[in-house]
Amino acid sequence: MLVLPLIAALAGEPTAHEWGVQLPLGLGMPTGLIGIALDWTPTPKFTLEGGLGADRTFSVLGDTGGFQWSFMPRLHLADSGPGLSIGAGISGGSYEWCDSCPFENGDRWRWSQAFWFNFEGALEYRWTSGWGLRLLGGGAKLLNPDNVTCEATRYNCEDVAPARQSIQPYFGFVVRVPLW
Repeated sequence: MLVLPLIAALAGEPTAHEWGVQLPLGLGMPTGLIGIALDWTPTPKFTLEGGLGADRTFSVLGDTGGFQWSFMPRLHLADSGPGLSIGAGISGGSYEWCDSCPFENGDRWRWSQAFWFNFEGALEYRWTSGWGLRLLGGGAKLLNPDNVTCEATRYNCEDVAPARQSIQPYFGFVVRVPLW
């Protein structure tokens, strides 16, 4: 029953600029601190995007570095001009959390490949030319919390990395550049 209203909401004329490149920048984002994403907008209200980025770790001084990948479908609640959007998707990449770092050199929790379920809401402005700006906030739930190693340095790994038990917030800013 819910499928028909969703299909009706997504129906519409394709935009003049169906493909675009997104340049995301933020903290804890699915594509990391900085990334690049390719998006496909088959209708004005629906976008599929896939991206790559660097270092999702909240600690800029973390050791893991590494690349992040993400895939996120997004619904736009306005065709152009100002509006809201919502999205949910998956991402992965290396992740590190350090208790009391860098000042006290606490325990280091490391995931060589952390998998996340991400959900977000955004305020955005979309021009009919295909350009866009998006200010977003969201949360990420770690899907493999036990696939971790801990390097005990101060607390014997008795503390618990927040990502193992709670949703991790993220926020950022995205610029969309039309391709064609």
